[in-house]
Amino acid sequence: MAIKNNSNLVKKRLEKDPKDSELWFKLAYQYFQEEQHELAIDAYKKGLLIKSDNPIHWHNLGFLYIEIEDYDNAIITLHSALKLNPNLSIAWTELSSALLEKGEFQEAIQSSKKAIELNSRDEVAWTNLGSSYFNMGLYDNAIKSLNTALDIVPGLEFAKTILKLALKAKDQK
Repeated sequence: MAIKNNSNLVKKRLEKDPKDSELWFKLAYQYFQEEQHELAIDAYKKGLLIKSDNPIHWHNLGFLYIEIEDYDNAIITLHSALKLNPNLSIAWTELSSALLEKGEFQEAIQSSKKAIELNSRDEVAWTNLGSSYFNMGLYDNAIKSLNTALDIVPGLEFAKTILKLALKAKDQK
């Protein structure tokens, strides 16, 4: 209830000052917390039309596009974040996720590697790298990447699942 009240307060403030980008970003975050992804996307887009120089806002919008499985817009938006800050490792990780979901495994590998170069402890990037290698039939690389992800966070169920599949596929080769 408190979150809903917060978004109503922000909306009232926006009625008075619709050109305040920070209020749009605040509203977007409130909607995100309420799991109203479409409304959050709309608010981020309105804020970014006013002020587009913060890569975190572009990243957040890209993440929301991934949440609703709109991978094409996620990729475009995450590239905007990376154009502003090519060292934003989380944007590289999210980009690798979107590319992986689209089946663009070679590009996902490159994005995962860039994320890892910037943050070697990024278990999601390692998992995405391993999953991309697995999907390309590069089982040794997949096993190595997935083991690294599991060294960082031992309980990653998705990494464990893909690792088992990679080990089985390698044995059947």
